Amino acid sequence: MLKHGHISINYNHFIKLVKTTDDRINPLSRTEVKDLLNAIGDETYARFRDYIISILILDCGIRTTEALTLTHYEVHFNSCFSFQFTTIN
Repeated sequence: MLKHGHISINYNHFIKLVKTTDDRINPLSRTEVKDLLNAIGDETYARFRDYIISILILDCGIRTTEALTLTHYEVHFNSCFSFQFTTIN
């Protein structure tokens, strides 16, 4: 608006920016990933399922709900396990 002459004062200079804490999340180290997967184990069907879902989440960076709602139509096994996600509303 200032650029086009609609206003004569840049009101952005009067806005005080809110300080926020650093909210970055550090990724897991290799050791932490190994410990996590070893803790899950693969001795039973449920543990193996959780193990595979954990690998999928860690490797692809997808959300838990995205991993759990994948269907076999969205996984392309012949192209090194590529995924085609549909839009979630």
